[in-house]
Amino acid sequence: MAIPWDELRDIPLFVYEEAFQVEVRETHLGDAVIKVKMKALLSQNPLELHVSVDGLQERENCGRALALLFPPQARWKIENAWVASWIASQESQNIEAMRFASDKEHAQKLTELAQSVQCAKTPQIRTLSRADLTPEVKPRVLKSFRGRVTQVSVHKGSPPVLSSEPEPRALVDSAPAASQIKAAPAAPTPVGYSSAQLEQQGWEILTQILISCTEPELVDFRKRHGVGADGAVDWKTFVELKASARGLPASVQMTNSEYQRAQERGLDYILALVCGLEEGQTTEIRLILDPTNRAILRPVQGMRLVRVAEAPAVIIRLDDAK
Repeated sequence: MAIPWDELRDIPLFVYEEAFQVEVRETHLGDAVIKVKMKALLSQNPLELHVSVDGLQERENCGRALALLFPPQARWKIENAWVASWIASQESQNIEAMRFASDKEHAQKLTELAQSVQCAKTPQIRTLSRADLTPEVKPRVLKSFRGRVTQVSVHKGSPPVLSSEPEPRALVDSAPAASQIKAAPAAPTPVGYSSAQLEQQGWEILTQILISCTEPELVDFRKRHGVGADGAVDWKTFVELKASARGLPASVQMTNSEYQRAQERGLDYILALVCGLEEGQTTEIRLILDPTNRAILRPVQGMRLVRVAEAPAVIIRLDDAK
């Protein structure tokens, strides 16, 4: 976007009951003044948004005016998204309006979250013991934690940018060299745990990290549909877990309900990335506030957040003692 969220929030909004009259000067006509009626106008100096009531939800009016704040190649997407959000809001009942946090509010919330983790009631992180497996090839297994939090820091990250669609690769015009036959790759190391066990390991660690001296308990809603998150604190702060056996993933997938809840709650939605749960890996918990407005989005079946390592977050590291 061409301006920060703080400036967007402060743009004066003028709403009219009907289309309003605007004077347009055209130099090619000898500075002639032409009077036209408009339903939406984003003036540049001063920066103001003028819109009629019936033009608010129209793509070619308010949608197009707001799209001027974005790069040219993204404007049609913004126009379409503006209309889609209006349609969704009219179809939904009793849903709190989407909330956009300023950079200052977001930074303050990250600091508060880091301080909350540092005053946690639980001094050690403990998880259920894993079963010892002894096949011919030693499998990848999850850790048995008896560790402590050793470091809590705030990662400022970088502002999200528009994720442009990749250009399709051109087809070759002539026959390339034939593929070389290579030896078959070695069989992958067997995995001695299921995806459910991986998630449970991450959940046990996360619930202990978020037990602070001031917050109520994180309630588990992982088996409940329509929540849009794995858990919630006092039904105010929603938490979505993404567990990873090894390093921080480059991107994470959000379902439509998770994306909708994250958009609705803003700073009261935490995307928790718990990484390095396998033996031999470094364990790290990354808490991203307001993820749909702080990470780069790519529409798929649901929504994918890409380059999550660049998003602002609270980073928590454990000593991984057993």
